[in-house]
Amino acid sequence: MKLRAIRVAEVGRFMEPAAVEGLSGGLDLLVGSNEAGKSTLLKAARLALREKHTSTRAEIRELRPYGGGAPLVEVEFEAGGERWRLRKRYLAEKAAELVSLGSNRIARGADVDTALDTLFGAESISSRLSLLWLEQGSLVTAPAAVPEAGRDLVHAAVTAEIANAAGGAAVRRMRREIAALLDAQVTKTGLRKNGGLAVAERRLAGAKEALAVARRRAEDDEALVEQLVRVETEAQALRAPEAAHLRQRRLAAAEAQLQAGRANAARRDAAAVAEADARRRHEQAASALRHLTDALDQIERVSRETETYTHEAVRLGAELATAQKLLDDAEKLVRARQTEFAVAEADLARLRAAQAWRELAQAGKQAQAAAKRLDEIARDLAALPQDDKLLGDARKLVAAIAGGKARVEAQAPIVTVDYEPDAIARITHDGSPVGDGMQLVAQGKLELSIAGVGRITVMPSHSGDHAAMVRSLACDHAALEALLATANVADAATLEARREAARVLEAERGRLEGTMTALAPEGLAALLDRVRAAEAHLAKLGSPTEPVRTLAEMGDAVVDLRAQCERAGQARDGAAATLDQLAREQAAAGARLQGHEERLAQLRSQAPPADDAARMRSQHEDEAEAASLAYSEALRIHAALKAEAPDAAGLARMENEVTTARREIEAARERLSDLMAQRSRLEGGLEQARREDRTGQLEELIAEVEQAQRDYDDIAEDVAALKLLDDELAREDAALRSAYQVPVAERLAPYLELLFPGGSVALDDKFETSGLVRADLKERMDDLSAGTREQIAVIVRLGFARLLADQGMSWPLVLDDALVHSDDWRILAMHRALERAAQSHQVIVLTSREQTFGNLAGNRVSVGPWLQGP
Repeated sequence: MKLRAIRVAEVGRFMEPAAVEGLSGGLDLLVGSNEAGKSTLLKAARLALREKHTSTRAEIRELRPYGGGAPLVEVEFEAGGERWRLRKRYLAEKAAELVSLGSNRIARGADVDTALDTLFGAESISSRLSLLWLEQGSLVTAPAAVPEAGRDLVHAAVTAEIANAAGGAAVRRMRREIAALLDAQVTKTGLRKNGGLAVAERRLAGAKEALAVARRRAEDDEALVEQLVRVETEAQALRAPEAAHLRQRRLAAAEAQLQAGRANAARRDAAAVAEADARRRHEQAASALRHLTDALDQIERVSRETETYTHEAVRLGAELATAQKLLDDAEKLVRARQTEFAVAEADLARLRAAQAWRELAQAGKQAQAAAKRLDEIARDLAALPQDDKLLGDARKLVAAIAGGKARVEAQAPIVTVDYEPDAIARITHDGSPVGDGMQLVAQGKLELSIAGVGRITVMPSHSGDHAAMVRSLACDHAALEALLATANVADAATLEARREAARVLEAERGRLEGTMTALAPEGLAALLDRVRAAEAHLAKLGSPTEPVRTLAEMGDAVVDLRAQCERAGQARDGAAATLDQLAREQAAAGARLQGHEERLAQLRSQAPPADDAARMRSQHEDEAEAASLAYSEALRIHAALKAEAPDAAGLARMENEVTTARREIEAARERLSDLMAQRSRLEGGLEQARREDRTGQLEELIAEVEQAQRDYDDIAEDVAALKLLDDELAREDAALRSAYQVPVAERLAPYLELLFPGGSVALDDKFETSGLVRADLKERMDDLSAGTREQIAVIVRLGFARLLADQGMSWPLVLDDALVHSDDWRILAMHRALERAAQSHQVIVLTSREQTFGNLAGNRVSVGPWLQGP
């Protein structure tokens, strides 16, 4: 099937008849801005092909314009080797007509849908529309999904290409029988509770548990024998005389070692006291020597610093006098520059006042001219009567007349004249020749004359609805004439022209009012008052003190003088800061000098006289050396005793050894008593085992477990065999199913190579896209970018469309504003894919992005008025 034209009236935004003509049947591109109605045309065509003319579904009601009406949709297409025209009108004026433009066969009413089902198949239209007519946004919301009806259509196309494997039905029937047998034994999550395998498993588990209990009892009996032997052996070892003698000798040795350690520790502690006394005397002698040395060194240092501060005070006094002179000079320069700046500022104010007066005067002239023009416009509008309601009623009547005329013509027969090749156009109508291919609408009696042959008369047979429409059209004409007479105009165009003239004047008035608002926001009188005030202010300022200069020149001069004033002020401030800094430094130097002189006097009063200082230093040095030698000897003695005597931890270990030896003797006595009690208990347990004959019970349970294992293995082997057979049959069934994906993959390959070289698309058994395979790596659809998912969805639909075309089920692929996320390279690759696809079936692209699709080679169409009658 190939679409050739879509025509609508009273549909959505298309209240007036509109059409898309000239579809080529190959690659057709409909470009239009947003809100131009492209998607509305697509939706109307879909509904006309799919929905009966009697339908009142919400989708049909949504086609009706806001102002009301009966949606009319006409689709012209090629199918079955013929060209057809399908026309449907919905809601208030239900009608349907399917015309073969080649044989003139006509079907009307309910027969239209029957004829379409015969032409395409009872379910084929919905299947093809759901699969290949992609509405705006559908690729973004579900890029990999294939509608249920679409799957059936693809499956039918594949079945037409490859024969179904002969064994496929038998394999599936056998798998169902195996599933029934397995269901008696197992479930999806495990064994069936009452199945034979579960019963055998429970019996085997119970037998094994009883056997395990018996074996644990036998092992416990053997452990009792072994434990009795160990108890007897340990008791004999504890009773041996040699062991008791060794424990007593260990206790005596530990006590002797503890006594010697305590004596050595006492001597070490006395040496530590002597060492501490020697260290104290050494520290006192060293401290006395250090204090004397520090006092003498400090007196020498403060004397040198006092001399330095004296020289610094003299230098700062000289620099302070120089800085004061610089500050006086800077003050004189600042006063001179400020005087010059005040004069220049007064001249600049005079120039600015003059410029302000000139600008206000110009604005006053413009405002007066605008006010005069506004008065003229008000007089013109008063002389031009307007009635918006009258104009709105006229527009509604004109639209109603056009719609009524189209409905009347829609029920009239159409006569088409087609001449044989090289034939002479001898047919005339009302004396005028009828050209080749001309269509004549027979609303009333229609006569065609053929020179030398005769006359053909066509008499239309109108229904009661037609007469009602004619009467309604006549009433609308009469109402329009009465309305025009009321408005005192000849036609609706004159009424529109009068309204347009008023609109132009109103627009000019709006512009002028904006001008008045900008020039005189407080009114014209206030603006003129400001002009006079500016002139008076200019007069008060007087004449300039220098030759007249321009405002820019005067402004530059003021800026320059201000900069000179600032520089002079900065120089003055710098000189003042320098003077202040020098004064602070002089005060600080004086304070430091006075402080050092006082500190030097204090240090000299506390130190010994200069003649005694050397003798006292020598005496302190001798005392410090003697104390150091005594301290070294005390250290040596303490270290020697410290090496021989144990520390606190060592004494604790000795005490622990004595305690441990005593506890070992007591523990041996207690352990021997415990062993005698254990031997009695063990002998009683072994006697109980001999009475119960546990060995015989163990042999019986072993035989029972072996039989239960054999029974379980037999049933488990049967279940495993059934599962193995089912796996083999499943692999065979999967191989048969995979054959169905080969035809689709072959059609997809050329398009994939254009966009994803070396890649492939993974399809599941429902023909839905599960991922993209690149470099032997499968990427899930959810992990791909929005642009890549959208591109895959388009090329998968291209593959389906090519498969349908190859099987004689061709149908247009319609893309409404698709590929919105593609980059420049991918969009060019998609252009080539669409161009290649159009060689096998029709591709229709609706888009609002003219530049993006500028390189797409195809037939450009547009939405225009529906000029040709029915």
